[in-house]
Amino acid sequence: MVRYPDLPTKQARLESAGLSGALERLTVGKDKDCSDEAALAELREITTDRHVVGHVLGSFVVQLERNFGYDWTRAVRLLRELGADEDQAARVAAWQRERYARNGGLLP
Repeated sequence: MVRYPDLPTKQARLESAGLSGALERLTVGKDKDCSDEAALAELREITTDRHVVGHVLGSFVVQLERNFGYDWTRAVRLLRELGADEDQAARVAAWQRERYARNGGLLP
């Protein structure tokens, strides 16, 4: 069983949540037509912590793989451009893939 790669501080968890919400709005939500430059500037205001960005990237990578009805390609690209820690992303993705496998492929 893969252990959840939790973020170390409350601040990091808040930044992760803020980043996820902003990415949803900027990639499939009401602001999806904004430029990449504007999107990246907004995301940098939330966090520049590579570990936090990598944490969020891991989730979006798995959502893109599973194709839950949204195209998260832009979110994944923006997170990588933001400098995501790819090792952290791999840990989160491994944990999330295992969760889906345990739940018969359904959303946990």
